[in-house]
Amino acid sequence: MVCYPQMNVLLIEDDPHKGDRIAKYLQEVLPQVHLKHVRSYQTGMHAIVNGTFDLILLDMSLPVYEVRAGESGFDAPSFAGEDILEEMRRKSIPGNVVVITGFETFGEGETLTTLPELTGRLAKRFPRIFKAVIYYSPAESTWMKELSVVIGCL
Repeated sequence: MVCYPQMNVLLIEDDPHKGDRIAKYLQEVLPQVHLKHVRSYQTGMHAIVNGTFDLILLDMSLPVYEVRAGESGFDAPSFAGEDILEEMRRKSIPGNVVVITGFETFGEGETLTTLPELTGRLAKRFPRIFKAVIYYSPAESTWMKELSVVIGCL
């Protein structure tokens, strides 16, 4: 199943297993995909500002900076992906953004947000650049089918 002869995709995902599975799937359905994979808010924003992408696949919870070997890691704000969308809107950066997340809720207490609530909020706030939220489960293949629909691979 080949969707496009060539597509530039930015994957902003910090989980190595999830990132590898998404990358492998993209290479199967888009054999000539040009994939750039970054793992933090900061490197994601740098790539968006300095590149041109047909599709941006965005995790919602990301560390602020790349975690290097031997480091314990950094906090991963629950809504870092939404912050990226906000910066894209603020800077008038066009794009087709799909959020791929393994969480069904975000935040806690008063900021607790369900996946359907998040989807509605992103659609309302970023109608020109936000395309969909896909729930990623490593035990299921539903996310692959949903991603294929979003990128037009049927």
